[in-house]
Parts: sequence; structure tokens; C-alpha cells
Amino acid sequence: MQGDIGVAIAQFVPLIIITAIMAGISWPMVRRKGLGTGYFLACLIPGVGYIVLLIVASKTDKAVLDELHALREELNKREVAQYN
Repeated sequence: MQGDIGVAIAQFVPLIIITAIMAGISWPMVRRKGLGTGYFLACLIPGVGYIVLLIVASKTDKAVLDELHALREELNKREVAQYN
């Protein structure tokens, strides 16, 4: 009986290791992209984490979005100044 529990726990070790690695990869990505911690917590769920990590990787970085917004504002200011 004692050996059965040890084998059952040992079968989950690779899953726990892979999930921990994915969580370690997802945390900096979630922060860089400006997403909530819910995405990181979802990466801790085995199986679901793979899909969530793909979603997080496909999002645009927050720095790029901020820079794009600043460029659009500057273009709008120039257009307004040009017509005045």
C-alpha cells in the first residue's frame, strides 16, 4: 500500500516540474505585456497553462502599445496644427 502512494506521487512529479517551468516563463511575459495576474495563475493549472501561455505570447507588449499611442497623439497634434 505504501509503495502505491509513492508511485502515484512520482507520476505527478514531471507534470509539476513542467508546470513550474511554464509559470516561470509566463510571469515575466505577463508583466511585460501589462496583463493581470489571472493569466499567471491560469498558467499554474496543468493542461490549461499551455493554452494560456500561447494566448499571453500572442498579445502585444504594453511598451509597444504605449509608444503607438504616443505616436498617434503626436500625429493628431500635427494635423490640428497644420489646419490652423
